[in-house]
Amino acid sequence: MFIIIEAKLNLSLFLGTPITRESLSHQANIDRLYVHEDFVVDNLMIAVLGLDDCPYGKSIVIHAKLGVFYTDRTSRQLFNEYHDLNGVGFIPARQIAQHLNLPDHLPLVYGHVVYMPMAGKRHKNPDWIGLHMVEKFRSQDDLACFTATNGIEIHLPKKQFDLRTKVHNACLFAETHLQMWALEVSSFGKFSPLHQNVGLTDQFTACLCDVHQLVPKTLAQVSSIRDRHMDKLTRDFSRNDIGIDSAEASKEKIRIYHKMKHY
Repeated sequence: MFIIIEAKLNLSLFLGTPITRESLSHQANIDRLYVHEDFVVDNLMIAVLGLDDCPYGKSIVIHAKLGVFYTDRTSRQLFNEYHDLNGVGFIPARQIAQHLNLPDHLPLVYGHVVYMPMAGKRHKNPDWIGLHMVEKFRSQDDLACFTATNGIEIHLPKKQFDLRTKVHNACLFAETHLQMWALEVSSFGKFSPLHQNVGLTDQFTACLCDVHQLVPKTLAQVSSIRDRHMDKLTRDFSRNDIGIDSAEASKEKIRIYHKMKHY
């Protein structure tokens, strides 16, 4: 079991020097980190770096208030715990991915909060970046370089994808989710969305690309998005009903539902 040691890290120590997986492997920086075994995921994570074969933990969290620390959970495990925070986990992202026809792009989205994975779902421990905590981004060779709203710069390995398109699509998920909620809540009366930790998520709202035209504009379109996803869920729930008793069928449906919350 990991033991929490006294936190020695202040994020200001990294101002002016990009945070990379390589830089955090240097002994001088290892000595600045601590192990947080009771960490509960929240919206103030700037980035999560997945680690392989590290004796101190399975991932490193860069947090706006808690600094930089190790956890004994993989990044996938951390983000699969997110449904404990908002109750739905990846379900909104799955609804939106189906609507936008972006099945291979699955960020974690909840309003303005957007966590973008830097690798696909096949990767067990990918890096993640919180776009709502970032103000600038750029590509540099095989690196994705992000500048957080607090000035910290984070460089993450970039696979073979266009970074601007990937960030654009992740922010589009947030825009779509916010628009869905705004249309639903505005039907109740006056509505004014809160703008906290917006980061990059408003950067592409004026974009006129084809996929942006799919952002819902009416409550009927929002209902259609949810109905299409419910139809898919119903078909998934029923795919193994034949030859299965009711108890087993019920367990299978519950398993599928909980899986939809996870990455």
